[in-house]
Amino acid sequence: MATKLSIINMALNLLGEEAVNSVLVQNSVVGAMANLFETLVEQELAYQPYSFSQKILELQEAATAPPSSTRFNYAYQLPQDLVQLQRLLPAGDYNIVGNQLFSNYTSTSSPLSLVYTCRVDPSQYTIQFASLVSYALASQCALLTTQNLQLSSYFDQQAAKMRMFVANRDSISKPSKVIESSPILAAYLSGR
Repeated sequence: MATKLSIINMALNLLGEEAVNSVLVQNSVVGAMANLFETLVEQELAYQPYSFSQKILELQEAATAPPSSTRFNYAYQLPQDLVQLQRLLPAGDYNIVGNQLFSNYTSTSSPLSLVYTCRVDPSQYTIQFASLVSYALASQCALLTTQNLQLSSYFDQQAAKMRMFVANRDSISKPSKVIESSPILAAYLSGR
C-alpha cells in the first residue's frame, strides 16, 4: 500500500538519496518533493482515466441559476474531488465555470450523472501508478540533487515509459466495447 512518504522515498532512492522517516525533515529535496506531490499526482491522473480514480456521481442542481449572459438554464455543483470530467450521462451540451457545470438539461425526468477522474488517497494507487509518480518526482527534483540535466531528462523519459505502461495495464482491466450488429457495416464488409 503506497503512501505519500513511500512514493517520495522511491523517488529519493532513484536519485541515490537515502530514504527519510517523514516529509517534514529539513531537506530541500524532500521539501520540494512534498510540495510538488499533489500537483504531479493531479497531472498524472488527468493524463488517463485510470479505473482506480474513476467515479460516477449524480449531480445536484445548484440553488442559483447560471448568469443570464450564458445560453444555459441550469447549474449543477461539481464535486470537490474532481480532477477531470470524462463524460456526462446522458450526453449533452455543457460548460464548466468555476465549480459549477452549466447545462440545459433538467434533472426532473432522470438524473444528470458525471463520470469523472477524482483525487484519491495514495493507498488506492496501483503499484505501477505509485512508481510513475516516483519517476515524475525524480525527474522534477534531479537537478536539486545532482545538477545533472541528463539525469533529469533520463527520469523524464522513464516517467513517459511508465505512463504508457500504467495506461496499458489499466486498459487491460477493462473489457473492450463490443461492436454492435450494423447492417451498413455488414453490407460494406460483404462487398454489396
